[in-house]
Amino acid sequence: MITHHAQTRMRSRSIPIEAVDALLAFGETRRHRGADVYYLDRRARSRMQRSLERNTFKRLEKCLDAYVVVGDGGDIITAAHRQQRLSLSYSRRRAFRRPCAFGLPLRLSG
Repeated sequence: MITHHAQTRMRSRSIPIEAVDALLAFGETRRHRGADVYYLDRRARSRMQRSLERNTFKRLEKCLDAYVVVGDGGDIITAAHRQQRLSLSYSRRRAFRRPCAFGLPLRLSG
């Protein structure tokens, strides 16, 4: 099921339901903040290109830089375009609070 929020975001961000279906079918998934995030990496994109017809892939190609957030109940919470590479390992806030060997907060470069 697609939530009302997800429908609104998909419409405002011009992400068609076919692109969401492709992300769910072919995409990689990572757990992030209590939800599953589906996205396409290079291998998933090439797997999708081999599986779909050429015209279908060309039509969806401009939308494949998106990601989809799916809750534990299977509901699609939101969808968005990636502006940069997804960082799904841990949040910066948590990393900053982790103490280092000297008892001082760990500073992230960047």
